[in-house]
Amino acid sequence: MSRWVLVTPGQCPPENTPLVSSVDELAQDKARIDEWKAKAEEDFPGRDASFDAKLIWWESYNEFDVDAFWSGKPEPPEFLPAVLFDKCDDSVELQLIMKRSDAKELNEMSDESKAKFMASAERTRGEPLRQRVLNKARSTEKGLAAYVSWLEDGENGAPSCEMRSKTTPKPTTLLHSDVGREPFDDVVVAARTVAKGDCAESAIKGLMRDTGLYGAAMAPAITSDWSIIVHNVDDNVEKIGEHVYYVDKRGKCCVALQLRSIDTGESKHSASKKPHQRKFNAECKALDEAHADKTVLTMGADPKDKAAKAENEAEPKAEWPDSDSSDESEDSSDEISKPPIQALWLPKFYDDERERMFAHIHEGEGETSSIKQRLQKGTTDTGNVKFGIVEAEWDWLQKRFKGDPDRDQKYFCSLLALTHAMCASDHWMYDNECWAVWKSTSVSGARGRAGGRANAP
Repeated sequence: MSRWVLVTPGQCPPENTPLVSSVDELAQDKARIDEWKAKAEEDFPGRDASFDAKLIWWESYNEFDVDAFWSGKPEPPEFLPAVLFDKCDDSVELQLIMKRSDAKELNEMSDESKAKFMASAERTRGEPLRQRVLNKARSTEKGLAAYVSWLEDGENGAPSCEMRSKTTPKPTTLLHSDVGREPFDDVVVAARTVAKGDCAESAIKGLMRDTGLYGAAMAPAITSDWSIIVHNVDDNVEKIGEHVYYVDKRGKCCVALQLRSIDTGESKHSASKKPHQRKFNAECKALDEAHADKTVLTMGADPKDKAAKAENEAEPKAEWPDSDSSDESEDSSDEISKPPIQALWLPKFYDDERERMFAHIHEGEGETSSIKQRLQKGTTDTGNVKFGIVEAEWDWLQKRFKGDPDRDQKYFCSLLALTHAMCASDHWMYDNECWAVWKSTSVSGARGRAGGRANAP
C-alpha cells in the first residue's frame, strides 16, 4: 500500500536549476550568511585601519570551531570577502611587491622580459630623474641593473611599501616559530589601478603579463603574532575588492601581492623544445587566435591505459609535442613514435559550462553551507551528496536546452563537461549509499539523500 506525501514548493529545489538544496533551505542559509555578515560589519575596524588590524579582524572569524562547522555555520569566505568589498573604494591599486633584498632576482629575467619590464607603464617610477634618463640611454641590461640598485637601496632608493612598518613583529607562537621573526622591507615593483569588481585572477595575470614578470604572486607573509595564517589570494576570493587591503598616504585603497619564484620569462622546458614541438605550439596559438569564438580541447593517450600497458610495451622514444627526450636523432616526421593526440574544437560555451560544473559538483557552488561542508568531509556522506548533485545536473541537462537553436552543440558541451567533472575525482562513485538508486535510475532518491530530506516510500 502506497501513501502520498504533500510537498510544498519551498521543499523542492528552485525550478530550472541543477541544485539539490530546496528553496526554503537556500532562503534559511542566506539569512544565516546575512546575519554573520552583519556581525562582521559591526566588528570591522574600518576602511582606514592598518593592514594588520584588518588581518586580526579576519582571523577572529577564521578560528576553526568543530561544533559550528557541523551545525552548518557559514564559513568565513562566505561572508568576510563581501564585507571587505562593501567597505572598499570603487577603484583599487593592485600592486606587485617583493622583498627589497630579493630585487636582484629581476636581473635574471630574459632579455625580452627585461625590455618589456623597463618599457612598461605599470613599472613603479620614482628613481631620480637623472638616473631615469641614464637608464633610457643605457642598454636594457644596464638600465635594469641601475633600477634594481635603486630598489635595493633602503636609505636613498625606492620607498618601502606602506602596507606594513619595518619593525620586527612580536614573537610568534611556538607553533609558528618559523615565520614573522625577521624584519621585512617590501618595495612596490609594479602597479595598476583596477575596478574593485574586476576578476582577481585576470587582473593579476594581466599585470604580470604586461610588465614581463613571469612567476607566481601570493598574499604577503605573516606580519605579527596576530597574523598567523596567510590571507590566501585563492581562498574563494574572486574579486580584487574582496582582498584584505591597506590605505596608503594618498588615501587610496591598495591590494598588494608578493612576487614569488620569479621566472626568467620562458621556461627551461619551452626553451629546450625541438623544432617540431615549437612548430606545433605555434600552429595551435595561430589557430586559437584565428578562432576566438572557439576553444580547443586536446586529448592524448589515457594515463591509466598507458600504465596498464607498461609491462608489455616499451615507451616510445619521444612523445609529441611535449617530449623531454634528449634524443636528437629522432626523426620528427616519424608518426609511429608520436602518441595519439586529437584536437576537439568546441564553442566557448564549453569553457563556462566546465567551470560551472566543476564548481557545483566539487565545491557545492550555489548550494547551502551545509551541502558545501558535507562535500569536504571525504566520507560516504560526501559520496551521497556528490551523487545527488550529479543526478541533478543530468536531470537538468535533459530539459534545459529545449527550443534552443544550438541545442545539439550545447548539449554535447554540457555532457562532456559533466563527464570531466565526474571523473576528475571519482572516489564518490565507489563510496556512497546510492547503489539501489543508481540501478533504478531514481533521480529523486539521490537528490533526497544529497539534500538530507527523507523520501516517502
